[in-house]
Amino acid sequence: AVGYDMCSEPVRRLAMERARDEGRSAMSGKVTLVQETDTDIQPGFLLYVPIYLHDRPHDSLETRRANLLGWAYSPLRMHDMMRHLLVSLQLTDLLALVDMEIYDGEEPSASTLMFDARLDPRPSEGTPMFQSRLPIEFGGHRWSLHLSSTADFESRLQSEKASSIALGGSLISLLLTILIKVLASTQVRIATALKKTEQVNEQLLASEERSRAF
Repeated sequence: AVGYDMCSEPVRRLAMERARDEGRSAMSGKVTLVQETDTDIQPGFLLYVPIYLHDRPHDSLETRRANLLGWAYSPLRMHDMMRHLLVSLQLTDLLALVDMEIYDGEEPSASTLMFDARLDPRPSEGTPMFQSRLPIEFGGHRWSLHLSSTADFESRLQSEKASSIALGGSLISLLLTILIKVLASTQVRIATALKKTEQVNEQLLASEERSRAF
């Protein structure tokens, strides 16, 4: 994505401006990442962290805008992130019991769909017995997590009603908690990289001053 002007695209620019004005990490809405190729194109999003000029104030909206140096950012591919999350936590069996969809914003539609746990579209099984919508808020942006019971879950419910509901609810809560932690850890990694970059810049500055002295 070298040479790509992210401010030229409205969704990215909105997140960048929010990060700059609020002085904290900001998550963009759904985008198609510039890094995508012609195959396995996935929904994506970006996390931005503002960088301000060293030793300059940025404790107000005016000073944050005046002393902005740039942004550090991380692009994420939604399908890769979620599939890795489900596999690494050994939660793939949960998908036999619960259909899971994540949408950008609050309105579910084909254009806002970020992730569908069903890899292969299946015919409708009728109205699910259980449905739930949960908001996910991070970086000043909101997703909607839609959960619904599968026919397999409902058939098991007849014989294991109490235990199935308890297990399904616990796993869903765990998944939602860990998803937020994944996004938060990405912000931490960006901050660590910024710290290392600052240290390298200080070393380069010291070297340049020595060269000038010579």
